[in-house]
Amino acid sequence: MTPLSPEGLRLSKVVAALQHCSRSQAEAWIASGAVQVDGQVVNDPARRVLAQQVQVLPGQRPPRVDARWTVLAHAPAPRSWPAAHIDHADAPVPAGLHKHAPLCPLPPGPVSGLEVWSNDPMVLQRFADRQRPLEAEWMLSVPAHALDAILQQLQSWQVRCSISQRQQTRGSLRVITPTPEAPGWLPAIADRLPPDQWHLLRQRIGQKSLRPLTPDTWRLLKFGEKF
Repeated sequence: MTPLSPEGLRLSKVVAALQHCSRSQAEAWIASGAVQVDGQVVNDPARRVLAQQVQVLPGQRPPRVDARWTVLAHAPAPRSWPAAHIDHADAPVPAGLHKHAPLCPLPPGPVSGLEVWSNDPMVLQRFADRQRPLEAEWMLSVPAHALDAILQQLQSWQVRCSISQRQQTRGSLRVITPTPEAPGWLPAIADRLPPDQWHLLRQRIGQKSLRPLTPDTWRLLKFGEKF
């Protein structure tokens, strides 16, 4: 038997041993809310347990474990992904992608950048976690003459932002938002500038960056990658 470390074992490993199932099946049990640790439901398969009592609730049916995938895409403006890639991608788009909406979709208008599609319960749970919201990083490109005024306006609203680049005709602001949803100040920018004079790029959600994706390209989240 593997010696127990001072930190304990991952909950998914304990459940897999209790249920005589695979690790992915154990994670599905946990994500479904069927596992209790010391009488409390725990949804995190990475939770460490040492001497606590772990129980799979009686009467629960084993959850079905489908092929899991998470797609990271660089959605352009105007939108052409994923429809343009379902038949023309170099690698097959995951089956069932068309049945899903992106998590935290980009707002309409001159906005592009990182979008995420997933059927993985753990990724869905992470995006829905309001106790630990995923931070997002945006790049706002505007005419140079409007750069300082917009910076001051955003800072007056306690928005985390700074000048990223200043050129003769254009400038850009790096903006951090506490959640990946469309920022609440966006309508003010749209009212201030015509749509052909500004552009907003979502370049990071949590730990996942847009790089190395280019517009209209995508990749699968690799095993072990986290948001």
